[in-house]
Amino acid sequence: MGGKASRDKGSRRERELVAELIDRHQWRDVFRVPLSGAMQGYKGDVIGRPPGMGTQWVLEAKARKGTFMRVYHLVNKHRIFDRGSFSFSTLEGDCVIMSYNPNELIKIASCYIFPPVSAFEDKKDRAVLKYISARREWLGEADLLALKGDREPWLFVRYF
Repeated sequence: MGGKASRDKGSRRERELVAELIDRHQWRDVFRVPLSGAMQGYKGDVIGRPPGMGTQWVLEAKARKGTFMRVYHLVNKHRIFDRGSFSFSTLEGDCVIMSYNPNELIKIASCYIFPPVSAFEDKKDRAVLKYISARREWLGEADLLALKGDREPWLFVRYF
């Protein structure tokens, strides 16, 4: 179990995520789930409606001081700028898409052909991709995973 400082950091990051979704991405009816999803009837950390959609999406938020720095570096290095997202296929055949804009991930209805982890030449890049692939369990029953590094923007991840 985490202490008060850890709970406070989690609550603060979740409030930041709510503000980001409302102010920057025009989501509606966005709220932080009480007790971070531990409350019966709620899943995830944040719930909201993306623009133009009638259904609610559930987000799971994760914040780390330095752990995600390699992830940010990888996304910025390989990002396809016209789409604004970065995608790859896991060794298990799943697809992972990462973007700074959650609305882009919601528009994607199915898995396209993405390069597999093995297609990346840099060993450090492959290690980061395997790390992200293995974090699917963080998602739980949520639709999107939201990662936050220190002094970095929110990075949204969707698994197919």
